[in-house]
Amino acid sequence: MSLHVPIVLTKAYIEVETFYRLNDYQAFPVTLSAEVCAYFRNPSEDIFSRHVMSVMFETVPHFLYYCPQGNTTYNAVYWLEDKFFPKSMPAGDYRLDVRFLTEQNITLLAFQAYFSVRRRGVWRSLIEW
Repeated sequence: MSLHVPIVLTKAYIEVETFYRLNDYQAFPVTLSAEVCAYFRNPSEDIFSRHVMSVMFETVPHFLYYCPQGNTTYNAVYWLEDKFFPKSMPAGDYRLDVRFLTEQNITLLAFQAYFSVRRRGVWRSLIEW
């Protein structure tokens, strides 16, 4: 993935929404909306935002530094592994919507990631019935 940001950003925002698939994708109560520069200056105590930032520190550490950001081209190979998901996450199909925004609400990058959580054990998952 490559993203060219020709301007200097003193504020950048991240929005993460999670959706669970029943018959259609429905909002799952795990969302994040944060101003990234402020987060680096004063990290939140919110468990989900801390988890998202820890995953980003492991997968794209060269993107995470104090503001100002921008005036460069960002290149990344991004992946999600099993270890990044909480073990208590219910089995099923999910969609993760991620947006990076400027202060003027201009989308710099947006993507959707689809994934499935499966459980193994003596009892079959309700999803498999």
